Amino acid sequence: MNKKIIKIDQIDAEFESYGFLYSQKKQTSLLSKLNLNSFKEKIDNKSEIFEDFYFYVIKSQYKTTKNGKRYILLNVINESGYFDLRLFDDKFDMKSLQANFIKTKIKSSIKNDFYNVNIEKIEILKDDGLINQISYLSFQDLFDFDKNDSLNEVKINKIDKILTISLN
Repeated sequence: MNKKIIKIDQIDAEFESYGFLYSQKKQTSLLSKLNLNSFKEKIDNKSEIFEDFYFYVIKSQYKTTKNGKRYILLNVINESGYFDLRLFDDKFDMKSLQANFIKTKIKSSIKNDFYNVNIEKIEILKDDGLINQISYLSFQDLFDFDKNDSLNEVKINKIDKILTISLN
């Protein structure tokens, strides 16, 4: 009766078992609360993009351009689907990006009739950083963050008001 129960993070366990994420329901649910515009709609319309989008990284790998420049190819999801994004930044190790939420500044351009979408800026968000980005939460969202014992209270920003919720 006095045994300590070890909590298993289902997302990390799934990623470690398969090498990729099979189910992404939790991630897409949270991302739908963060992204103001549909990323899929923007790229389908080949719109000019220079704005922030949130994603969950399923897989990352090193690649090289025809010119020999190395980049990280990120297989990501958000509420509007699966996407491949390129990151030309030597500050990040590809393994540090896998199975993490990220906030990106996406920049698009059209060169020789080729629509190019790249990550201009990237930030890895842990659960406590992610929850503070969300402007509205359900009780289920709060339960989804129960794996982080260091998360004692949540501050939710909404234009001119801050709501603090204690999770004790």
